[in-house]
Amino acid sequence: MKIAVYTIALNEEKFVERWYESAKDADYLLIADTGSTDKTIKIAKKLGINVVKVSVKPWRFDDARNAALAALPDDIDYCVSMDMDETLSEGWRPALEKMTGTQIEHMFHFTFRDKEEKHPESSFIACRVHQRHGYRWKWLVHEAIVPDRIEPVVEFCEDFVIEHHPDPDKSREQYDKMIEDAFNEYKIGRYYIYHAMQLTSFDRLDEAAEIWKGFLKLDEPITSFNRASAYRWLAKCEPKKQKSYWRKSLKIMPTRETYLELAIYHYNKQNWRKCEYYAKKALEIKVQIDSLLRGNWSWGYLGHNLESAARYNKKLFRWSKSYKEKKRTVSIGSSITHNFKLFED
Repeated sequence: MKIAVYTIALNEEKFVERWYESAKDADYLLIADTGSTDKTIKIAKKLGINVVKVSVKPWRFDDARNAALAALPDDIDYCVSMDMDETLSEGWRPALEKMTGTQIEHMFHFTFRDKEEKHPESSFIACRVHQRHGYRWKWLVHEAIVPDRIEPVVEFCEDFVIEHHPDPDKSREQYDKMIEDAFNEYKIGRYYIYHAMQLTSFDRLDEAAEIWKGFLKLDEPITSFNRASAYRWLAKCEPKKQKSYWRKSLKIMPTRETYLELAIYHYNKQNWRKCEYYAKKALEIKVQIDSLLRGNWSWGYLGHNLESAARYNKKLFRWSKSYKEKKRTVSIGSSITHNFKLFED
């Protein structure tokens, strides 16, 4: 079996050696350089990495990745697409050699920000491994590899993992503009979601609310989870109507994310009975839905911490004269970011 690892790059000199060490068990390594002015190309060639230069203007990720894919040798069996700030897990090659599908799903650990790089912000199933022929990249940003006039055979490789270790100083301004461009170009659910999430994160809540409402009116099929999640996001955008949106969300499909947002709401109100109730309801949901709108933050210890604190504080409130000094507190942001258990019951 011949395996190629390929990427696109622009001024990635600080990542080239790490990327190479991670992927060097491949039969062929390729960097499609899109105009680097630093030492990216020099370092890559010194390490024996094949380099081609491509020019894509106006910039779009799908065209750049398709150019890189087209530059791979014809006799490659599997292609692995990685960004320069990503790494492969140890033992990735023997794991991949056991596969027979045309496209391979695997775990992706997204964005390690803690110093020890032990806790990714989220983990999800990605699909960045594919056969050499019959696939192409699609969409100008948040692009995906898709089958091209073939019947795909998708398999999951348990021991194959890609990890993302980004440069915290790198600007995301280009991505922000491209998401808006992609929304205007495609007008499909995928980019309604990206654009609405982006606007929400920028606190442009009135604009975001209109996009979420437009998403709910699309003619294309929308899964129950995504429809329920859109109402959950609308609750962020229009807080005066949040209880109504949460009710609609739960009526369509009870999700861990919505239950936890209700638990957080009641935690902040110090309504311990309802906080405990909704945290318990959240923890009863064991199956994660593979969706852009899945809240990976909800699958750590946040629910356990809220339930424990609410249960303890409910009893303390009734019987203790030192409630303010003894009550359990949960730092919501810290609990999400570090994913640790605060209390042992």
